[in-house]
Amino acid sequence: MSDSVGKLLGSIAPSQERASLFLERHGIVLLSIAAFLIPLKLLAAYIVIIPLLSLWLFARLPKPQLSPILTPFLLYAAIAFVSSFFGLDPSRALRGLLSLVFFSLLVGYSSEVFGKPKGYYPLFFLLLAQAIAAFQGAVFSAYPDFIHQLFPKMERLFLGRIAESGQMALSLVLAFGLFLLLAKREKMRSPWPLLTLPKAGIGIEIVAALFACLLFASLGFSFNLGIAGTQKLLLLGVACLWIALSFGRSVAIFRSGEVARAWRAFLCSFVIPAISVGALVNLKRGPWVGIAVASVILLLRYERKLVLPLLAAALLAATLISPVRARLAQSSHDFFIYGGRNVIWQVGAELAPRYPLGVGYKNSRVLREYSQQIPAELTHFHNNALNILVESGWMALLAFAWWIIRIVRTGFKKEIYAGVLGTSVACAVISWQVAGLVEYNAGDSEVLLVVYLALGLLVAIGKMAQDGRNAVSQNIGQALG
Repeated sequence: MSDSVGKLLGSIAPSQERASLFLERHGIVLLSIAAFLIPLKLLAAYIVIIPLLSLWLFARLPKPQLSPILTPFLLYAAIAFVSSFFGLDPSRALRGLLSLVFFSLLVGYSSEVFGKPKGYYPLFFLLLAQAIAAFQGAVFSAYPDFIHQLFPKMERLFLGRIAESGQMALSLVLAFGLFLLLAKREKMRSPWPLLTLPKAGIGIEIVAALFACLLFASLGFSFNLGIAGTQKLLLLGVACLWIALSFGRSVAIFRSGEVARAWRAFLCSFVIPAISVGALVNLKRGPWVGIAVASVILLLRYERKLVLPLLAAALLAATLISPVRARLAQSSHDFFIYGGRNVIWQVGAELAPRYPLGVGYKNSRVLREYSQQIPAELTHFHNNALNILVESGWMALLAFAWWIIRIVRTGFKKEIYAGVLGTSVACAVISWQVAGLVEYNAGDSEVLLVVYLALGLLVAIGKMAQDGRNAVSQNIGQALG
């Protein structure tokens, strides 16, 4: 039997070498395309990601290298797999778990790409696409009927508000971390040689970021500010002109050879302001709290003097922007509203002891059968922990919690701390889970793909830190020898 397996592997070895060579040559470009498509059109992203991961898995047979950071996740999936046979719809659960595990391969593949000298491109394209999607949200908040006139059957040009908010809770924290890396290069170690930056002033970028935030927020909340007609159209034109000028300036800086400064300029003038305003315009309170908590933790580790300005900006947004203020004021009312989270969580509390092994992965839609108050469109429990508990049981919930704790501990390790991006990944996961206290974002493919990319970055940074320590030890040994 072993001889047959050996002959089979030997016969496919040339094909594996060609697959590896193809990924070596085109992997960064393909992953960048996939990362760009994730916040825009999930189906288009799948068209790139599925063949890419299949090819990578084939090239790495028989033993694809999976990071230890995925061990608790795979345990969670295994427990959910077993519990599904005791649930209500095993076939639905198994289909969902197959998809869940397959796309987690993105962690392994992206970690290889991020470890290359130009491996930062997928991260930048992910943030760029997220900013485009967020700006689109601001535009359609200003012109809510425009999309319906062009496409009557579409509510949004890209993803929906919930999916966008879940992604932005991750992406905005990653963008903050990247900015800190590029703004304080003299204090931090970049994982990529090309992203090196001498001591440089960032005053212009800060001013540009503040202006862009005000500009995009004025557009997104134009209805509430009383801006209409020609004034609103002029505001949209100025916003588009600003984006074009920001892009042109960044390209000019990039072509002059200052790669890091170019990315930093574009982050400040478009990416961070657009995602920040987009998160506000979507009016999702869970991501707001997640972003605030994660950003404060990140700044406490690296730039404590920015914590108070950040909190002041959040307070101003909460008090001066009427939709945001109203949304926060309605929190208690919305919790106890007919068919709200209070009812949903009560159903979950009743189902958990009734099904100790869970009702089965992706079977949370059963909650509608236990209360007539719950609307037909609600198919989950609006809480990550409760949803996992009801679907897959206590053991699965503990394994999932172990996974989150391992990610956060890995991101805050000393050797990764020096690179800031590792900590920003950990903080992004914290943001994701804080938002998950009031919504179920642990099962959304749109959000999980961003999580997998972020974890790939974390794994790559850890490997580079380890290789750096080994190289230093080797050089010292040679010098002493």
